[in-house]
Amino acid sequence: MVGFFEHQYLKYKKQHLGNLVAMAYADGHLHESEKELLLKIGKNYGLKEWQIEKIIDNPEKLSLNIPSDVQNRLDQLFDLVSLILADGVVNKNEMTVCEHITESFGFAKSVIDDIMEMQRAGEVSREDWTAFKEDHQKYLLAEK
Repeated sequence: MVGFFEHQYLKYKKQHLGNLVAMAYADGHLHESEKELLLKIGKNYGLKEWQIEKIIDNPEKLSLNIPSDVQNRLDQLFDLVSLILADGVVNKNEMTVCEHITESFGFAKSVIDDIMEMQRAGEVSREDWTAFKEDHQKYLLAEK
């Protein structure tokens, strides 16, 4: 049974990275800073570099995967906003895709601005992010 759960978690990590790759390509091309961030996130998830490269190199095979857990959805939105900010240029298409994903995840678009504000203020600690998720989870779920 352990193998099944390991497989499911690997699948989740690849889907998460796939959502991020789709966002990275939203402006029509992948910037080097975005690729570096994708590699870093993938490695933090324990994926091998070849697994990450395979996902990055095949964006046409990607589809939006919505995590079932609200905390995981917020974590993905955090990473999506990181990608938008990675190249220093926030373009309209990236924002449109991020807004679509945010709504698909069941959140108000305003959460994007909150996450951007948090990230622009400096490096976000684990404690600050956990508190943010707890506050926003309650607010956003009540809004539904």
